[in-house]
Amino acid sequence: MDIHLTFLTQPIPLFPILAWYSIAFLVQWFGWTVHVSLTITMPLTLLQVIFLLLCFHIKHQAIAEILNLFILPKWLVHLYYLGSVASIIVVTGWFHSLHLDKDEQWRLIQEKYPEHLSNFKSLTTFDIYDHSSYFLIAHLMVITCAFIVFCIFLYLIIDTLRMMSLLKLKISAHCYTQHHEAVQSLLVQFGTASFCLIPASVFLLVVLFQLNNVQFYTELCIAGFVTHSSANILSLLTFFAPFQRYVVKKFQIIKPKPSVNTSIHSTRQQPKFVDVT
Repeated sequence: MDIHLTFLTQPIPLFPILAWYSIAFLVQWFGWTVHVSLTITMPLTLLQVIFLLLCFHIKHQAIAEILNLFILPKWLVHLYYLGSVASIIVVTGWFHSLHLDKDEQWRLIQEKYPEHLSNFKSLTTFDIYDHSSYFLIAHLMVITCAFIVFCIFLYLIIDTLRMMSLLKLKISAHCYTQHHEAVQSLLVQFGTASFCLIPASVFLLVVLFQLNNVQFYTELCIAGFVTHSSANILSLLTFFAPFQRYVVKKFQIIKPKPSVNTSIHSTRQQPKFVDVT
C-alpha cells in the first residue's frame, strides 16, 4: 500500500472539497483515474488489518492450546475468513458506487463550487465526490466497524499478555523467550500500524463533520500516514531482540572480546638451561 500511494498513484486531496487529483506516472502516462487508485487502496488497507488481526489470533490460540484455555472452535475461524472476504468486497463496492461520471462531476462543480471551476479545468485528471446522505451513512458505518475491530485488538492483546504470565510457569525458558519475542513483534506491528490507521480514521472524521481548518488537519493526517514504514522499522530495531542481534552482528557494533589461549603450550614454563662448562 505504501508503494501504491507514494509511488504509483500519489492521490492528493483538495479539501474542503471532496476531490482528488494525482501526479503519479500511472495516472499521467497510462490514464488511470484517481478513483481507480483510491478504490485499490480500500482492499489494501483492509488486508493490513485482516492479516494483523489473524496473526494475533494465531498467536493467541497457540498459547491457549498450551494452557488448554479458551480454544476457539474451527467454525468461528472459518467465519472470520468469510467475513474478511465479505468486508473487502462490500467496502470496495461501496466506495466504487460513490463514483460520478465526468458530466455529473462538472455539474456538481458548477452548482456547488463555481468559484473553483477554472482551477478544475487546469487539472489534467481529477475525481470529485458528492457529500450526500448516502456518503455520510456509509462513513458512519466504516467508523463503527473500525471501532469494533479496535476493541477486538485490545481484547486479544490483553488476554494474550494475561496468558503469557501463566505460560511462563508451564514451559522452558527458551520456549518462553520465543513466544515472548513473537508477541512483542506483534505488539510493535500493532503500534506502528496505528501510524497508518489512526490518521486514516481521523481523516474520515474530518471529512464527515467538515471541521474548520480541514486542509491543515488533512495535511497532518497525510504526514502521519507516511511515517508508517519508518516508524515500523525503527520500532522493530528498538524493541525486537532478533533485529537488534542481527544489527549488532552485521555491523559489529560490539567488538568480540579477544579469546584467551588456554593451550598447554602457552601455560607451560620454558625449561631453564644451566651452563656446566
